[in-house]
Amino acid sequence: MIILKEEKQSGNLQIITISTVFMDLSRNTVVLVIDIQNDYCSDEGKFAKSGDNAEWAQKAANDIIQFINEVRKIGIPIYHMGRSVRAEDISDFERKRNERMGVGLYCEENAWGSEFYKIQPIEDEQVILKKYYSCL
Repeated sequence: MIILKEEKQSGNLQIITISTVFMDLSRNTVVLVIDIQNDYCSDEGKFAKSGDNAEWAQKAANDIIQFINEVRKIGIPIYHMGRSVRAEDISDFERKRNERMGVGLYCEENAWGSEFYKIQPIEDEQVILKKYYSCL
């Protein structure tokens, strides 16, 4: 029912765009939505405030949201993963990098930056919070 195609942008960055088609999806299929959070995607987030352009993240997030809306229609399970950390949980490397960039803690626990960007999990969708950049 859904297929992804990639669209190249400057550098090595690839933006995902959505095309709808019919396809047979296995009963074992799930969708992981990872790190679509304010600090990474919003113009007011830490990523943008560090001097990076969040436009590519916003485009990717909007495409992912379209994809999620289609996935919801066919009932595939969705898991939202996001970072939620406390200052005492981050590594010295990350702490020093954040200080150097002058932005503070990314996706701080219970802060606006750790909230999901433009999409909220709905009933029966699971939320998995992580302390690290990896999906551990």
